[in-house]
Amino acid sequence: MNNNELINIEKELNTLVERDRQNWSGFYILLKKVEDNKLWEGHYNSFTAWIKHFANANKIQESVLWNRKKAGEIYQNYYARKLQKQEKVADIQTVDIAQDSLILIEKIARKDPELLDELTDKAINKELKKKDLQEAYRIIKAKKDAEKELKTQLEANKDISQDEKEKILENIKDLKTATLTAIDVVNALKKNDWLDVKKEGRKSFKDFYEQDKYKVFTEFPVFAGTTRNSRRIDALICENLTAERWKLNLHAVEIKVSKSDLINDHKYTEYADFTDFIWLAIPEELIEVARETKLDKCGILVIKDGKVQVIEQAQKLDAIRREECLSRLALKLL
Repeated sequence: MNNNELINIEKELNTLVERDRQNWSGFYILLKKVEDNKLWEGHYNSFTAWIKHFANANKIQESVLWNRKKAGEIYQNYYARKLQKQEKVADIQTVDIAQDSLILIEKIARKDPELLDELTDKAINKELKKKDLQEAYRIIKAKKDAEKELKTQLEANKDISQDEKEKILENIKDLKTATLTAIDVVNALKKNDWLDVKKEGRKSFKDFYEQDKYKVFTEFPVFAGTTRNSRRIDALICENLTAERWKLNLHAVEIKVSKSDLINDHKYTEYADFTDFIWLAIPEELIEVARETKLDKCGILVIKDGKVQVIEQAQKLDAIRREECLSRLALKLL
């Protein structure tokens, strides 16, 4: 009986491989049936061995199957928690969320069910896009790398003073407890209502080139010359709302989620050569630290209730390499 069931499921999986590869939930349901009912027994040594055989026989990457299974498990756990709270959500076969988004959300949430559910809700409601999750994960990964580096320093320096040891331990604790603000910052910045819009001389009816322009580019690369690789501006905002007619202002927004990240970053000031304004986007609790340590012309932004608040206005910079930034922007848009 197991053999016939397995053959039928393999046929269904083959149909998905050929016609509907993006249907991750369909893959998950069929894979789960093979695993739970142990349909592989008598033919393969394990479920894993069957997966490897099926992937090889049907010319599909094994990782594709495991990722679909993982996405299904993440969603089913989310679904179960929602049911327990008596909250209605779509079942796995009808939910509109990408497999990669679910996997990114799990990496970001770091086994925190409340955060995982919150991010999943937002992704399903289209409040979060995949690129927003990728940006958040990049910052989380940077935090983990920084934490690992600090621990390595602590282990390597046996003769380190007590003061230095306490400082490193404080930085590690700070990284672990830092609030995740990257997603909220990027989402909030997509609205232009935080800008001091220049209304004088602006027309009601405008030609195409005079219309209001406002666009956010995440992870925007610039070559400062201090390293072989490009530096990446967390968010580059291009707009003509605060500029005179036919002109464009460039804003570099650096997202900082922890005290140690804010104090120890010596790179974001390099963006002053490329943009008209620099801003720090930070959690509310870091305002005083930002004021004490920031570049003097740098502005401060705080995200509260999904909106951007200007705590300190940025001052216009003398961006000597501004044309390079504009050229890279043009190449990106071509």
